[in-house]
Amino acid sequence: KDGGASNVQACALGYFSAAAGSTVCTQASAGYIATDGANTLTGVNTAAVAEEICGDGTFSGAGATVCTTAQQGYYIVDASNNALTSPWTGAVSEVQAVEGYFTVDSSGAAVASGAVAVQQAQSGYYTVSSVDGTTATAAGAVDEAQAQAGYYTVDSNGAAKDGGASNVQACALGYFSAAAGSTV
Repeated sequence: KDGGASNVQACALGYFSAAAGSTVCTQASAGYIATDGANTLTGVNTAAVAEEICGDGTFSGAGATVCTTAQQGYYIVDASNNALTSPWTGAVSEVQAVEGYFTVDSSGAAVASGAVAVQQAQSGYYTVSSVDGTTATAAGAVDEAQAQAGYYTVDSNGAAKDGGASNVQACALGYFSAAAGSTV
């Protein structure tokens, strides 16, 4: 109530009021959370006094009180579903890594959750379902593994692939691959 108010009311979940004497509460923007204002990313359910930006590897929708860590095989994105750039803050959603790509952290290292971007599997490597693993996966990969001798890299349709492969296939009868990392 503006002017002559006889009562005060705390801002609701996901809303904040930054100024004393405010007459309105504002919803926390996507990529931010409603907080206690201590710059510690401590979300509060009522009476929030600030909004703070979600950090590296996390995201939030409008009106959030907690930043959510990107789940395994997903990475954080902006409102247009584009990967963020440094400092990787203020993400509003997450997107699953597509075939031939795996999730990475802000230093470019393979990571299972809290990823900020994706990287294409290099030539002679294929995408896998766990960090340092060897189990092939097309979508939602979190690392890459080198094809062993006797195998070559392929896509999900079994076609030979040089870079961005998601699986391996054994060499056919009468053929061989003497070196690890073969692509044909």
